[in-house]
Amino acid sequence: MIVLVVLARWDYSVHFDFQVWQAATQLADAGENPYDIDTLNDKLREISAGGYYTEENREEYRMQYFSPPWWLVQLKLLRTNALAMSLIGAILSFACIGWLGRDRKTLVFLAAVIIPCYLIYRTLGESTFWLGQTGLWLSGLAGLYLVLNSSKFSGGPLMAMAFKPYIAIALRLPKFITEWKTSLRRWLPVIIVCVAASAIVLPAELWVEYVKANLSSDLPIGYEDMTLRTLSAKYLLSSATNLPFLAVSIAIAVYTSYKWRHADHNIIGLWAMAIIIFGSGHGYSHDWLWLIFIPVVCKWRALVTILVGLVVAQVHAYGWDVGRVAAQAGDPQLISVMSIFGLAITSYLGWASYQSSKNAQQQVISSNKDLILAGIYYGAKFDVPDKLLKWV
Repeated sequence: MIVLVVLARWDYSVHFDFQVWQAATQLADAGENPYDIDTLNDKLREISAGGYYTEENREEYRMQYFSPPWWLVQLKLLRTNALAMSLIGAILSFACIGWLGRDRKTLVFLAAVIIPCYLIYRTLGESTFWLGQTGLWLSGLAGLYLVLNSSKFSGGPLMAMAFKPYIAIALRLPKFITEWKTSLRRWLPVIIVCVAASAIVLPAELWVEYVKANLSSDLPIGYEDMTLRTLSAKYLLSSATNLPFLAVSIAIAVYTSYKWRHADHNIIGLWAMAIIIFGSGHGYSHDWLWLIFIPVVCKWRALVTILVGLVVAQVHAYGWDVGRVAAQAGDPQLISVMSIFGLAITSYLGWASYQSSKNAQQQVISSNKDLILAGIYYGAKFDVPDKLLKWV
């Protein structure tokens, strides 16, 4: 059913992200630097052939922040196209929702599956929900990590998120802080394989160029962003705020991950991902598609899941349409509905992480009280010495 829905709604025109990556891989193969904006756009002009590229939108196409050399290796080795990537992502997403909710009652389970399907295919964006821009691929990998986060294979889906490395790092951050030795054992082999493969398949100096490109903060911005920087589309914050805001977001994620370390790892992982995307200055709507896992991870009841899901879908659709019309008319919004939506998701996940940590600590305290009462009872019953009883 999922495959049929994707095929029915698919826009078979060329997706420009893949044109950019095609240009980048050709440059890398030729020993040129795909992270140089002018070089990339010159190559893109050659291969676009009437596609999305024009001289007017030349500055929109760049590789920094999203696509380290390992991502180019993945594209070359897997020969993955936009449709295949989205089909795999959609199947992974719903399979992971099904696995995460396997112990729920039938009605809750159905709500947790039906509402995400509605969010994806009914309202979130245009006919394809920008599927070719890796929205479903990112969602599927995030879901796979949520399923595998305690296994030795948890590094796999995160390394496959190479086109959004800051999101992959955010998702694992809480687990890394509380179990850093285990995380290193599971991550290091995968990281070594990725870096080694990219150094073999592509010029090794591309990693240097990638890092250098990321030290600039001049990313373009769109009306569909859901970030702190775009809270007011009319009065956008300077692009120079990208890296400082990202640094502050990482600091918040690190602090709260340690402070709320008793929280459910999946809930706090989603929180860390939300705060880092929201503060990064780059968070298009398809970067937030993983929100379909919130109902099943936070264990919403069926009625709540349906009501909230329907409201969220309509708010997103309204924000998308209003933002697009205003941008095309040259009169951007004073307050961006999409950014408010991102703020709401981030705030909720922060609150849910705090509550999860608080509940976990209360359970530990309750267990300790039970142990103490049991010790007093049996101490009195079997005449344990007073000194030992006080120590207990």
